Amino acid sequence: MRRIVALTSLCMFVFCGCWNPYRLPDPPPPAERKDVSLIPGEEERAKERLYLEARASAIQLHSLLSQQRYVEASALMSSETKAFLAAGGDTSKIADILAAGKMKLPDGQVVEFEPVSMLLAEDLSQLKDSVAGQEEQETDNRKELFALLPDNKAQKIVMIREAGKWVLHRTRLPKTIDVPSPKS
Repeated sequence: MRRIVALTSLCMFVFCGCWNPYRLPDPPPPAERKDVSLIPGEEERAKERLYLEARASAIQLHSLLSQQRYVEASALMSSETKAFLAAGGDTSKIADILAAGKMKLPDGQVVEFEPVSMLLAEDLSQLKDSVAGQEEQETDNRKELFALLPDNKAQKIVMIREAGKWVLHRTRLPKTIDVPSPKS
């Protein structure tokens, strides 16, 4: 009798211990997983840090372009930006294209431009993370900055992380954005 009770107890223990009426959902695919900090405010600080890094790179590029140091400036441009400036041609000549201030568009039209104002904006003293009414498509590797211009306009500057550093990502001629004036 003791053996039957012991065997029954063992079976109940195994059955109850292994069977679970609840099923957890499968984890998301690795590409969709995110690192999450349990420290309050850490995610906001990380986003702010990425914004400040992108902003510093844009300001450095502005300085290099203003000083006509085009070889160094081209190192702060994405490969797509270089391809845009070279119209799909030889991207090793970006410094010459910037110095000449002329680029050929894919349709064959030649456009004269001023490198600082076309790639970034003439003045970056009022550089903002966002402007009212603009939907942003930012990630940890893509930041959108806005240079405020006179007459309630702004120019969007897209910075991406490429090869471990923040670089300018411009693949078309810039358009200014109307910025709503603050309500009095």
